[in-house]
Amino acid sequence: MPAMNEARGHASAWVTRWPLLGVLFGLLLIAGGASWHVWRTTIGIESQLPIASLENERDLGVLLQDVRSVRAQLELLLLRADESRLQAARLAIDVARTRARDSRPLLLPDQYARQLDIVRAELERALDAFESGLGPPPDNERLSAARGPINRAAIASKQLFDDVAGHSMMQLQAQGHTLARFRTSLAELLLFVLGASAGLAALILMLRKTLHARLAAERRLEHLAHHDPLTGLGNRTQFRMWLEDACLLAGQHGRSRRFALLLLDLDRFKDVNDSYGHDAGDALLKAMAARISIAAGPRGRVARLGGDEFALLLPSSDTAAAGAVAETLVEALARPVAWAGLELYCGASVGLAACPEDGGGAQELVTNADLALYRAKAAGRSRWQGYTRELRDALAVRRALESELRRALGSDEFELYYQPQLALASQRLAGVEALLRWRHPVRGLIPPGEFIPLAEETGLIVPLGVLVLNLACRQIRAWREAGLTPPRVAVNLATAQFLNGNLADTVAQLLAGYDIEHAALEFEVVERTLLDRNQGAVLEQLTALHAAGALIALDDFGTGYASLAHLKLFPVHRLKIDRSFVADIHRDPGDEAIVRAIVQLGHAFGLEVIAEGVESVAQLEFLRLHGCDLVQGYLYARPLPADEISAWVRDGRRPPEAQALPGRRSEG
Repeated sequence: MPAMNEARGHASAWVTRWPLLGVLFGLLLIAGGASWHVWRTTIGIESQLPIASLENERDLGVLLQDVRSVRAQLELLLLRADESRLQAARLAIDVARTRARDSRPLLLPDQYARQLDIVRAELERALDAFESGLGPPPDNERLSAARGPINRAAIASKQLFDDVAGHSMMQLQAQGHTLARFRTSLAELLLFVLGASAGLAALILMLRKTLHARLAAERRLEHLAHHDPLTGLGNRTQFRMWLEDACLLAGQHGRSRRFALLLLDLDRFKDVNDSYGHDAGDALLKAMAARISIAAGPRGRVARLGGDEFALLLPSSDTAAAGAVAETLVEALARPVAWAGLELYCGASVGLAACPEDGGGAQELVTNADLALYRAKAAGRSRWQGYTRELRDALAVRRALESELRRALGSDEFELYYQPQLALASQRLAGVEALLRWRHPVRGLIPPGEFIPLAEETGLIVPLGVLVLNLACRQIRAWREAGLTPPRVAVNLATAQFLNGNLADTVAQLLAGYDIEHAALEFEVVERTLLDRNQGAVLEQLTALHAAGALIALDDFGTGYASLAHLKLFPVHRLKIDRSFVADIHRDPGDEAIVRAIVQLGHAFGLEVIAEGVESVAQLEFLRLHGCDLVQGYLYARPLPADEISAWVRDGRRPPEAQALPGRRSEG
């Protein structure tokens, strides 16, 4: 502090005798601080310099012009965005380095020249450290480490300025330095100091800005890495960390740190998304997320795992307490969500697993909760299910069956059975329905109800469908080669077979390979397929099949929500009354009314009507009385293997040796 006061006293005295020197020393003192705010105070000072009155004014003028140019560029850049501040820092670096390397030796006493060399060396180290941190690639640790060299350079610069300013003019003159040479040297030093100080100021500013920006960016990235951007909930990564921490604490402290895991699936979210667009879907997801968070309470942790899947951790909860929360969730998520004047309905299914009762590890708990969720969805959705050991046993059986099913697709274990369809008016064979059977090498004949649902869930229904078409075409050709006239063969199509967009082409290729026309086949489509969200793909493929000559039957009619518009839109030629309506038509007035209405509706649209599941004479007579066209069921025959159905094909009717089987339900 005394040195600074003395320097200010000398500078004040010089201002009186040599105004320029006073200004120059003022600039030196100002530039000595490596602060952005100090740097700003130097703007405009050089306009006060009486250059014309100086000796060696040409050299000094050039130097001061350099100062103006550098300062103007720095001021412009430093006021802009961070990218421009980076340019400013690099410009200041270049200026300081150029002056340190290329300028002629300053005409200062030896002791100050040595100090100047020290300042230059410190500045070089500071600039090198900062440039190393800037990259590329950027390195935050190196940027932080650059603070030390920058501070040391600033201290060395300030010490030099204090020493020069504190040295009296008489002492300088006594050492043989003329005023003119001292002025030039001082101006030269001024340019170096301004470049160095500007560089240091820019470095400090950039260091602070860069580190702050990168820290903020890292925090943003950290948040995005662990949170769902739409709902603000934790994401799958965050939830996995929560779950593993909870399992660790439960393992260390036992039941005192017990908890429950709930997995949730929104039941009809895709329908909403497809029907009303992504804005509606996003609004629904955010509303569901808010309701789940409320049900979870302040201690619960909620995450969106992706799509319409959510997860919830409930600390200090056993199965009973978590079940109450699950029940609350099912009720809360079943309520509609208001959006754009509409009410959006969704609902949710919930699977629950408790720690430690249902598992102690993260993966085990997720697997068990997922099993419970699967059972809840299979049981009708919009409900919750807790994990039980039976679920795991059922999963093991299911996985074994799936493995066997995949293996069987590559072997010769599948065959078709055929159930006759008769015209009521003539009692003659009008067609047969092809029904798939699996003859397992160990278990024997496996009923379709055991493996068809699994095939639909796993996607194996598509290759199975191609297999059925192959077997049906092969049998039609065999009948023709035997000199028989085959009836039309009805083949069932699953919804999944329509989705790849090449069903009609696949059928055409198969038929061509067997030299069979499309009219030899009838394709049965269940009513819910027409209502699928991929209705456009279904319509396109059915239209192509119909145009090629195949006939289309609408199976299980009356069990879904198909409207009259669907009957007009889709190329259907036959309605098939579901067996659930046929079973009690002679006892239930409601079923009687439904069957009568379906027959009348079909005829009004110019469609044939067939009733399946006919098992009694009373049912048959009712259908005949009300104009049903065709019947199928155990009253005439069970599904028969190819060698037995061939007798029907030969005679065109039930052969004499075939016996009716009353009281037996027809098979699908």
